[in-house]
Amino acid sequence: MTRRKPFKITCQEENRGPEDPDHFATLAEASKWIQGRWQGPDYMDGNESFHNDFAIFRLYGFKLSDIGTKRAVFPKDKDGVERFSHMEFTFKRDEDLDDETAKD
Repeated sequence: MTRRKPFKITCQEENRGPEDPDHFATLAEASKWIQGRWQGPDYMDGNESFHNDFAIFRLYGFKLSDIGTKRAVFPKDKDGVERFSHMEFTFKRDEDLDDETAKD
């Protein structure tokens, strides 16, 4: 019996040509695949897509928020005032990912 692969990521090179799909059985597999292409939170195009310098990636059956957390970083300056510095995206550990069902 074939293992169900409810999570899909398509890759389209520089918005040209056909989308090339990859299917994953678990969020952990999809997360690992994304991490290999990830260039940081500034490259997020919303919760369901991201890009790098070469391609755009679209997520189906899950969202970036299912595999990690995006947050703003506000370190304190020398006067103790918090000022925006940058955005961070932290991927969840494999064992913390909920792989039970695909999201609608």
